[in-house]
Amino acid sequence: MKPDIISASGRQGTLVNIVRGSLVDEEAVIAALKSSDLGSAGLDFYCNEPKINSELWQFENAVPDRHLATDIIETRGPIAQLVVDNLAAFFQGQPVLTPVN
Repeated sequence: MKPDIISASGRQGTLVNIVRGSLVDEEAVIAALKSSDLGSAGLDFYCNEPKINSELWQFENAVPDRHLATDIIETRGPIAQLVVDNLAAFFQGQPVLTPVN
């Protein structure tokens, strides 16, 4: 998300990032919070995961979270099954379903 889009949210706007950290310009969010061009932010993904930019903790109107967007019962079963399926594929000499590049 570009700085102009973040600022367009305005002083009453709230940015909620539950997608990939690379989709939101983290420095632009920090700048918009500092200048009050953005009302608030709820963040669950970061540019340099697992590290969270320490500046984000200084704002009373920002809630940085420790990557819990998938921490619900409905996702834990499928995530666990994906791990099992990846391990099975790996040990059978097949390509894994979700390789890390």
